[in-house]
Amino acid sequence: MANKKHRKKALKSRQVKQKKKLAIENYCIDDHVLCAYCLTPLHFTKFTLDHFLPKAFFNCSPGHGERRLAHHNNNLVISCELCNEIKSDRQPEEFILTSRKKGILPDQPLQIYSIDKTLLLSIE
Repeated sequence: MANKKHRKKALKSRQVKQKKKLAIENYCIDDHVLCAYCLTPLHFTKFTLDHFLPKAFFNCSPGHGERRLAHHNNNLVISCELCNEIKSDRQPEEFILTSRKKGILPDQPLQIYSIDKTLLLSIE
């Protein structure tokens, strides 16, 4: 049983590395990427992947395809650790609007793209 858990953890680690590599290939400029929410430049080794629509949004019984959609490339965005932590399991629009009111995020037009370059949200 321990070997099965170890293999599953190793597979997940490889999948995360592949997704981060895709993000770097699509968005890295001068060894930096931008947080999708606060637009902070991040070194290409110091970013997280955030689930744009929270995993809880895809809450369904295990084994169904909908759960896998949470981890699909078009639901992942580049994020700094702080924005990822603050957003938590909230919907993106809710997070952005409340964070702007609190002064956490800049009040400027924002276009959020997934790691596979799909436009997910545009806010003026």
